[in-house]
Amino acid sequence: MTLKSGPLRARALLLLCLELWAQQSLALQCQPGERKITSKDAEKCCPKCILMEGGNNLCQGMEDHDCKCPQGHSCGDNNCLYCRKLPECAEGHELTRIGDTDFTFQCKPCETGTYSSVKNGWCRNWTDCESSGFVTLSRGNSTHNSKCGVPASPKDVEQALLPSSSLSTTILAILTAVAVFVLILLTFLLHFCIWTLKDKYFAAEGRRRLRSSRRPPASSSPRKSTGERRPRKSFPCCPSKSPTSSPTDKLPWGAVGTGS
Repeated sequence: MTLKSGPLRARALLLLCLELWAQQSLALQCQPGERKITSKDAEKCCPKCILMEGGNNLCQGMEDHDCKCPQGHSCGDNNCLYCRKLPECAEGHELTRIGDTDFTFQCKPCETGTYSSVKNGWCRNWTDCESSGFVTLSRGNSTHNSKCGVPASPKDVEQALLPSSSLSTTILAILTAVAVFVLILLTFLLHFCIWTLKDKYFAAEGRRRLRSSRRPPASSSPRKSTGERRPRKSFPCCPSKSPTSSPTDKLPWGAVGTGS
């Protein structure tokens, strides 16, 4: 299916390019010093018009009725003895001649199946896309031609025929996946913020403990050393010894009293 649609598209594009090239190359190109006269059925190059005297708007030395009148004028009778000014027709209209001997002109809307995309133009048939191997993308109207396109591939047709329920299910699945991803991302960011705050707290607590461990312990004011020894206290049961004590000091307390 895919291999067949490729050559079909290439052929359709080639035909479209050839049609555009033919329209440009077949358009009538007039020589310098000439003017183009456009009718509904043909185009013609005429010499530039030099008006004759008399007020009948005829060009000098012209025998062809299509070239006898200047631009924007047309013959007013069968013999083209004078020229009549043409009305200006808007897009979607074309000029129509009325009368058999003496002519008048008026603008008529384009019929169904024809269009005119320029002012003072002629109604042309819509392009038949199917006959050229294309498909009609949009139908023409009174001011625009039909739009042709390349035939769709089988894959494109399957996607176009996809039920709306399947499409809505696909969209819902995509939105659910996006929501889950956003939820996971928010959870990760929350845990990261908590971990960062804990890390900062423990780091500050460690620095505080380190400073407190390095600080010297609080103590009372130190006493000044004077170099003097404090006297030892003597108790009654244990008399202190001194180098100048007398021999009687070594005697019992009762012997001292009996000697007298």
